[in-house]
Amino acid sequence: MENASKALIMAASVLVAVMVITVGVVIFSIFGKYSAEAQAELAAIADNEFNAKFLKYITYVSGDMTNEELEADRVLLTAHDVVTIAGYARESNEKLGFYDPANGYTEEDWKSDATQYVQVDIKDKQGNNIIYEHFENYNLSKYIEFIDNNSIIHTRDEVTNEIIDANTKYYVCNIDNVRISLDTKRIKYIDIRPIN
Repeated sequence: MENASKALIMAASVLVAVMVITVGVVIFSIFGKYSAEAQAELAAIADNEFNAKFLKYITYVSGDMTNEELEADRVLLTAHDVVTIAGYARESNEKLGFYDPANGYTEEDWKSDATQYVQVDIKDKQGNNIIYEHFENYNLSKYIEFIDNNSIIHTRDEVTNEIIDANTKYYVCNIDNVRISLDTKRIKYIDIRPIN
């Protein structure tokens, strides 16, 4: 009888130990799942914040928009805005270690869809020719030169060559000219074009 009660006590101890281990595994799995979901949410928030810096400069175009609607909704960019966009891209690329001032960047950095490298190109009005490729990698003096040469359009008198009118030069970046990586969910390419 004494051995039987000891056996029951041992069996109950083993059963309690198994129950404690099971509860521990369940709790661990619940917190692990919660942690993974929280990390995914934080990553999505970080991606959205990153993209928001660029998206405020983007014009959203849909096929059923009239010319009047397009003109009303168009986000006009100045040369300063273009340099700001390039600065955001350069800052991000430097932070991620893609840009080394001595060596520049490598082609692998920006060609892969899995990369977080951001490229900014400025094309002609039609988008056929790249005028400034990898504008994000230009230095401060080139940015100042760009602003000086691309902020104002001067209309000159044909005879005297005197300036008779000056208008702000505007650029636009339609959503069609932006690429977002399917892997990283971040903007990876921006194509900016002059409109006047």
